[in-house]
Amino acid sequence: MTSLPSWAAGYVGIPFLDLGRNRAGCDCWGLVRLVLGEQAGIQLPSLATCYGSEANAARVGAAVEAERRSGAWDRIDAGEEQPFDVVEMSGAARVPGSGWVFGPLHVGVVVTSGWLLHVERGTAAVLARYREDQAIRRRVLGFWRFRRQEPGPRSQGGD
Repeated sequence: MTSLPSWAAGYVGIPFLDLGRNRAGCDCWGLVRLVLGEQAGIQLPSLATCYGSEANAARVGAAVEAERRSGAWDRIDAGEEQPFDVVEMSGAARVPGSGWVFGPLHVGVVVTSGWLLHVERGTAAVLARYREDQAIRRRVLGFWRFRRQEPGPRSQGGD
């Protein structure tokens, strides 16, 4: 079994907070942003003003797609992921007039091989085994690594 890095325990239990971006509470992107900022020195854009609420599936999906297309991320093949890579996951959202939609609406962060950290509405931040836990494994859509870039025109959006 892979041992978990000690830093990971410091994030377990952070409560879910829609648009949260700090230890008082986070949504899924906020938690990824917090971990990458504190542990890897990677400053990601806030995106808080992009989607208004994690419950707005259309705007969350658009923000995910825009971030994916920004050129700041490299897609990583399964099995090649490393700590601090972002795990893109499917999520379900109820859309008025359309019922339930499923898509790339959730993210987590790789802690170590086979383990991720994530937070969702109704829970606090948890560690999960994304290769062994069937409920998590079937939601994993892919892995993304932030490409370190020189400071430039990339917006930090909504900080």
